[in-house]
Amino acid sequence: MTYKQENQSYKEWKNSILEMKRKDEDGREEELIDRFGLERLKQLRKNLDHIQNNEFAYATFSKETPLKVTPEELIFLEEEDNRTTKRSMVDFGLNDYNKENNHWLPRWVRLPFQSDAQVKRTLKWLFKTHQKFEDLRIIDDTTLNFAVIEPGRPLPDPQLSDYYTPREILFGNMYVEGSKMEWKHKIELSHKVHIEVIKNEKEVTH
Repeated sequence: MTYKQENQSYKEWKNSILEMKRKDEDGREEELIDRFGLERLKQLRKNLDHIQNNEFAYATFSKETPLKVTPEELIFLEEEDNRTTKRSMVDFGLNDYNKENNHWLPRWVRLPFQSDAQVKRTLKWLFKTHQKFEDLRIIDDTTLNFAVIEPGRPLPDPQLSDYYTPREILFGNMYVEGSKMEWKHKIELSHKVHIEVIKNEKEVTH
């Protein structure tokens, strides 16, 4: 089985699981259809799937042709994204070959808020193109927010200032601040797409 066939098979399996979950939540589906209408609901899910899984989604939802949604639809997209894909921080050391100096230059690659499909594409690129990389980590984004206690602090009853998160320890304060952004901005940065929130439902696109 080729990689393309495996990827298609995985996507079909994942979609079948999602459909089973939706059948088990008939009440929620009916409520969503009442809110958005069946066709619009299908379109919203199709747009989100395109962003999550298509590496060229930035060409579809560009600055000139952004995905236009209402505030209510944006909330739904965030909820659906949380239900349909795991978000991960991917990081690794990479050696780039410098032709001018004829030697390898190391750099630290950090890819926050990656969808399952993005993680798979990164792994494919690293291994299929025989990149010189090391210390590859793929960490569930939610686990990076768990509170931990600074080593050496006495127990019990530590002060709030004694708590740190794995995100801060592993990646620094810049990525802590980035994790506090709204979902819309995380998606735009991660997938390089543009989403415009509009008030008039007649202006929605795609």
